[in-house]
Amino acid sequence: MQYCMKCSGSLDPFYNYCPYCGYEAPRGTIMPDAQPQELTEGIYCVHCAKLNVKDGLFCSDCGKHLYEKPTGTSCICPKCGKRNNSNADYCHKCSENLTDWFAMRGNIAKELGCRGSFVMHETLNDLYYHFIRKDTITLGRSENNDIVLPSGWVSGSHCLIDLKHWKIRDDNSTNGTFTNRKSDRLRKLSLDLVQEFNVAGVFTFTAIKKGRLFIIRLTAILDQEGVKREGQIDALNELRKHYFILIGGDGSIDIRKMDGEALTAGDERMEFFTVTVHKDGCFFSDEDRDIKDKLLLKKYNNLPVNWQFEFSE
Repeated sequence: MQYCMKCSGSLDPFYNYCPYCGYEAPRGTIMPDAQPQELTEGIYCVHCAKLNVKDGLFCSDCGKHLYEKPTGTSCICPKCGKRNNSNADYCHKCSENLTDWFAMRGNIAKELGCRGSFVMHETLNDLYYHFIRKDTITLGRSENNDIVLPSGWVSGSHCLIDLKHWKIRDDNSTNGTFTNRKSDRLRKLSLDLVQEFNVAGVFTFTAIKKGRLFIIRLTAILDQEGVKREGQIDALNELRKHYFILIGGDGSIDIRKMDGEALTAGDERMEFFTVTVHKDGCFFSDEDRDIKDKLLLKKYNNLPVNWQFEFSE
C-alpha cells in the first residue's frame, strides 16, 4: 500500500493521482502479478469516465476534480457513466441531478459536507471559530456548559441563548446577566436587541448578527485583578481567541484577512473571506482568489494551509 505525500490518503499502486487531494501519486515499482483495484461502485470521472473510489474528490487517472464541470460540449454522469450534454441539468439515463452535483449542493452537500457543529482554527492569527448547531447554548462555570467561564462570580449554569425562540435568558444566576451596558438585570430578551451582554458584571461578550447566525466573543474582563486572584486569568484570556457562531438558521460570517477578526458594519472595504451556513452544509468563499461557495467537507478539505478543521460528526 502506498500513501499520498500531501494528505496521507491510501493509494493504489496504479493511481496516477491521489483521489483525495489531487496530488500526483509517487511512482513505484509494480510487481508483475499485481492487478489494479477493481471497483464495483464509485464515482465516474466526469471528464474521462474512469471509475473512482466513492469518497474521492479527484480522478485517480487524469487528476481532474470529480465535481468540476467539464469545459467541453459533453460530460460523463458521475453515477452511471453515461455521456450527457454539458448543459444538461439531469442525466438522460439515471436522472442524477448534474446541476447539484457540480455546485456540490442538495444531496451531494448532505453526503460530503458537515451539517453539524465544527471548529475552524485559523493558525496564522491563532483564532478559533466554533460553529455550533444546537437549539440552546449555555454559559456558566460548570464544565458541562457549551461556553465555560471558570470564575467564582459565575453561576454553574448562568445564562443561555435560545436560538429556536431567538432569545437570551438568565438562568436564575446569583450575580446576574446584563445587556447593552444597562444596569438592570436581564430576565429574557430578543437576540435582535442584543449588541453585547455581560455575565456576572465581569465578562463582556460582543454580539454580531448575520442572518440567523448569532456570533459572540469574549471581548472584555472588567475586573482583571479580581480574576487574577482567582487564578483563572490565563484560561479566560485564552477564551478571547474564540468566536462562537451560534446557528439558528442560514447566515454567513465575513472574516477579515488582515487579522482574522469578524467583520462588523463599516468594515466592508476590508479584504475578507466568507463562511456561509446553509441547511445542507457550510460553504467557503474568497472573492480575491476566485473561490465561491466551496463546500466545507468532512475530510480532505483543499483549502488554505493555515485553516484547520475539526468536525464533531
